[in-house]
Amino acid sequence: MIIVRLNGGLGNQLFQYALGKALSILHQAPLKLDITWYKKGIRQYELKYFDINENIATEDDISATTRITQSWKNRLDRNLIQPLLPYYKKHIVEEKQFNFDPNILKVNSSAYLNGYWQNEKYFKSIEAQLRKDLRFKEPLDEQNRIYSNLISQKTAISLHVRRGDYVSNSEYQQIFGTCDIDYYKKAISWIADRVIDPHFFLFSDDIPWIIENLDIPFPFTIIDHNKGDKSYRDMQLMSLCKHHIIANSTFSWWGAWLNPSKEKKIIAPKKWTNVDHERSNYIIPANWHKI
Repeated sequence: MIIVRLNGGLGNQLFQYALGKALSILHQAPLKLDITWYKKGIRQYELKYFDINENIATEDDISATTRITQSWKNRLDRNLIQPLLPYYKKHIVEEKQFNFDPNILKVNSSAYLNGYWQNEKYFKSIEAQLRKDLRFKEPLDEQNRIYSNLISQKTAISLHVRRGDYVSNSEYQQIFGTCDIDYYKKAISWIADRVIDPHFFLFSDDIPWIIENLDIPFPFTIIDHNKGDKSYRDMQLMSLCKHHIIANSTFSWWGAWLNPSKEKKIIAPKKWTNVDHERSNYIIPANWHKI
């Protein structure tokens, strides 16, 4: 049994699920999701909106996989055997680096995975299957259908600005920062030079900042109605666009990735965080354009 610990927002959940799915297929083992982190109420569990085979791990599943019970066999295993094993062969596999770690694909068929796993290389081999799993289950509501129809009629470019906790949370601000005006200006110019009649669809948790700071010299549409437990609909609408300008956000990363088009152009920030200047080399696929 492969169990992945889910935590964070929807973008993180999708990375965690994607690795778990890849390992479950590799080992022909069931995949289960540990969603206990969401009892804290900080974020919502959102994979339920996708067409996945949703198996939620029970306490017994987690205990059996991690060997956390106090039986003498499990105590012996924890104290004598586990310390001698490579980290990727332990019952509990902790992420050691943000870059792709090929050893993670060597985990045992019974493992509990704790990490973010933000690299397409973990699941590139199952891309076709993953795209089937990650179809949105519920049809669009009337308001989102209107935007969906408009997107289909235009050379639609999704543009995502993430501010929110990147601005309000001092720790996040120090770690992540936000994509600046210069990034968006260069991204808009780059894509406008390569597509005909671009129409930008703007997604953000701070629409007033976009209106005040981004002077977009092309037609654009603001999408700001998907709030709370409907925010995943923004990702769905992003995925319907033809091209993408993403923020340093796993949310818009997946909005772009879920677009199945081979012709899509995706612009991503060269600097993903303030503390790890190589992070964009890990998380951004090679065929995406970095600015």
